[in-house]
Amino acid sequence: MENFEKDILIALGLILLFVVSMVYFFVRRITVEHRKLMALQQEMLRHEVQSREVERKKIGEDLHDDLGPTLSYARMILSQILPTDEDQKGLHQKVDEALQESLTAVRTISFGLVPPDFENKSLNQAINTLCERLALPKNIVWLAEINEKANELPTEKRLHVYRIIQELVHNSVRHSGCSKIDIRLSYTSDNHFELDYRDDGRGLSPAGKGSGIGLNNIRNRASLLEGVIHTTQPEKGYQFLLNFPNF
Repeated sequence: MENFEKDILIALGLILLFVVSMVYFFVRRITVEHRKLMALQQEMLRHEVQSREVERKKIGEDLHDDLGPTLSYARMILSQILPTDEDQKGLHQKVDEALQESLTAVRTISFGLVPPDFENKSLNQAINTLCERLALPKNIVWLAEINEKANELPTEKRLHVYRIIQELVHNSVRHSGCSKIDIRLSYTSDNHFELDYRDDGRGLSPAGKGSGIGLNNIRNRASLLEGVIHTTQPEKGYQFLLNFPNF
């Protein structure tokens, strides 16, 4: 009887060991497949972002090289046409102003599409140039402090950081009604970077917190940086925090 009970216990033990082994095997397999799927999704996202970046650069260069000179030439031709009466003078001035506004818009759009030349420009210089283009015309004061270690990041990652900040500044300038923008990219003791972006505008509306092309672009680039996003709604303004590893 004792031998029979031992045999039963051994058999149950073997069955339990088999079940545990199978569960471990399937959990491990699911984990591996999940990691493969996540890596594939990241690679697809990286390819999509890179493809869009190439398209943006081409469109920006085409605007700068083709449409910009065409508008400048049109203004030059217009300057050679002398109005003969007050009505024509008024119309002449309006057309000239419209051409000038179009030329300024083309230059601004072209600047926003073409990526910075990181071989000859630091990330700090690129961010300050961005703010000069976007914030200065709106009389918005800005402070940009970018840790020099950020210049050691691969070019692709620096471009992700730049595009995220570009989208945030664009949103602040166009939608928040702010008078001040504060941008700080610091390097932490645990080998991470932390982007702290703030403005003193009206903040995001509840409807604008989770959707929109711009916010999706920010999330996609943050994901490629393997970063974690935090957003807060202070009493006044808006704060965006992004923490990402330095590798």
